[in-house]
Amino acid sequence: MMDVFKDRCHLSWEPPKDDGNLGIDYYLVEAQDIDNTSWIVVGLVQGDTQCGIPNLDVGKKYMFRVKAINAAGESQPLISQKEVLAKDPWGEFGCFVFECPVNVFLQG
Repeated sequence: MMDVFKDRCHLSWEPPKDDGNLGIDYYLVEAQDIDNTSWIVVGLVQGDTQCGIPNLDVGKKYMFRVKAINAAGESQPLISQKEVLAKDPWGEFGCFVFECPVNVFLQG
């Protein structure tokens, strides 16, 4: 997983170790809102191992999975290891959470 924001994210993955000597035609990328049991298709990717996912709902948690598709069929899914929270990586004041200053005092 790369970049996560309040309304979108960017996924990347490694290709399968074995494609049955048939090559990969495309990858099927799916998302699941953890409050729902359904997986929905959010991308079809050809010739790459990354995908931008738009239209996430702010504050929702998601799981993602990717399947490799070729002439033999579809692979077992590669499923994200943890839930992803749709939120911006910076805090309330526009700084990145891991870069926000600590122990800052205002003088009047």
